[in-house]
Amino acid sequence: MNATTLNTIINLTTSSSTPNHSYSPEICFLLVAMAMGLPGNILVIRTILFRLRRRSITSHLILQLAVADTLVLLTAPLFLCQLFRGGVWEFGTALCKLLHYICGINMYLSILLVTLMSIDRHLGVVQPFLSMRVRTKSRLWPTMVVAWALAVLLPTPLLAYRQVKNGMCRTYYPTIAHKVSHHLMETIVGFLVPFGIMTVCYIRLARVLAPNRARWRHPSYSKTNRLVTLIIATFALIWTPYHMVNLLKVGMTSLFSNSISFSRLMLRYYTYQVLLIPNS
Repeated sequence: MNATTLNTIINLTTSSSTPNHSYSPEICFLLVAMAMGLPGNILVIRTILFRLRRRSITSHLILQLAVADTLVLLTAPLFLCQLFRGGVWEFGTALCKLLHYICGINMYLSILLVTLMSIDRHLGVVQPFLSMRVRTKSRLWPTMVVAWALAVLLPTPLLAYRQVKNGMCRTYYPTIAHKVSHHLMETIVGFLVPFGIMTVCYIRLARVLAPNRARWRHPSYSKTNRLVTLIIATFALIWTPYHMVNLLKVGMTSLFSNSISFSRLMLRYYTYQVLLIPNS
């Protein structure tokens, strides 16, 4: 159960424009996410901190990813309360802004960390000599500080746009221009650029390893490569539809305004998709 999937579900759930819908599938999903995701991420944190004697760059990145996932999973009880009340938000504007801001931090940090994993794999295999100089613990921590700083900065528009009106904690844009710019920023910075970097890294990695399959299957590479590939594949599976929804929201708001919202349809998609998403 991936907290990134949970984050996507939360964004789609709270974008519904009317309360008192039946949220049974979403409630079941959040309960399963908390029951499986929270212990799973805590186990990852415990294993890396207390059982790994030598931590690789990848293990440090996975540790940060597990911490970010745990933070967003801890917000799930309040969203559950919202769903049990038919989508009505009763915790005030400050918590409405704060919780969605935390979800935004998780979204951007997860994306940045997965991108860094791809770059790390690329350097380790494609440019080993450069890798020995660059992939060091002394360079890792400044990189992590920059990643966290960007993750904290990029979702700040949510603090302005998230409001509580008519009992609903939703994103309210003052103008169409604000809506378009926000969704485009999310899609470009949070998907197109990082996914493009990942794609380039793995195409180059595949080209280098293709002539030497034995190296790809070597124990020192195979386990890490499978894990990182799985994380990136999950990233694409989760975020491609989400950003498609963002873009469709900009151009098709009027079409769906008087019928079941497109976000609700995509929410159902993610709820049933959860069976296909591996544990993070």
